[in-house]
Amino acid sequence: MSNRLSRKEYLRRKIRRRRALAWTILIAALAISAFFAVIAINAIIKFFTRDRDESPSPDPVITEAPIETPTPTPTSVPVEGLNRRDPKEDHYLVLKITASYEKSVTEVNVRRGPKKESGLVTTVNVGDTFNITCYYTDPNNANFIGLNAGEIGVPGQVVWISKQYCKVSEIIQPWAVNSGDHPYHQKYGQAKVTIRNLNGDTDPNLRSEPWESEGSAYGRITSGTVIRVSSVQVSDDQQWYGFPAGAFADKVPFYDAVRKDPDGLVWVYQAYCVINPQ
Repeated sequence: MSNRLSRKEYLRRKIRRRRALAWTILIAALAISAFFAVIAINAIIKFFTRDRDESPSPDPVITEAPIETPTPTPTSVPVEGLNRRDPKEDHYLVLKITASYEKSVTEVNVRRGPKKESGLVTTVNVGDTFNITCYYTDPNNANFIGLNAGEIGVPGQVVWISKQYCKVSEIIQPWAVNSGDHPYHQKYGQAKVTIRNLNGDTDPNLRSEPWESEGSAYGRITSGTVIRVSSVQVSDDQQWYGFPAGAFADKVPFYDAVRKDPDGLVWVYQAYCVINPQ
């Protein structure tokens, strides 16, 4: 029995193979066409959106978080969880911003909390001084002091400053007396005044009143200090010299006590002064 195909069968198989090849080519062509169609569509989309995509974006607007402004707590009400420090009787408090810790510092941060990570409220300048009614310490964060915010001119309840950049001093009341507070008369005009140490005594006291009392002492002025004054007043009993407070500038520890009234008088016992009229 022969395996040879008849001519008819041979032609039939040849036609089937050609049809299969044609279908394969058609399917491949359709796939390739679809692929290039997708590429073309993407290219068209990019072409028409290019101007919008490539236009420079506007600079981002950076806005700081708004400062919280809770209702201020009256100074007479203690702040829960904090230790409050009030001045002694007949004293008041002065906050001075300093750069003693780091000489290059000119501005000091004021923060919402007693930590370096706390949000910034404002800044104050080195050398600024503020009269304050009290201040607070946080038992868990001893490196900051808290202040009633309104006393340094910012909104809020209590704000905080690092202790290394500030100093709170207790200043003895009252400030230098004004004309008319005590009987005295002018003895000298322009004069050079030398403070001296009499008989080995300690440095003399400056006082707000022409007599000795614990409440009138501002603090001591170093013996040997020389000042120039516009006038010298003498108490009626001739025992005290009165000088314009501003003449002492920063020569006394408690000079901040008279900054608000530089023309008021401070008094020194006359035995501790040498007056040279000019």
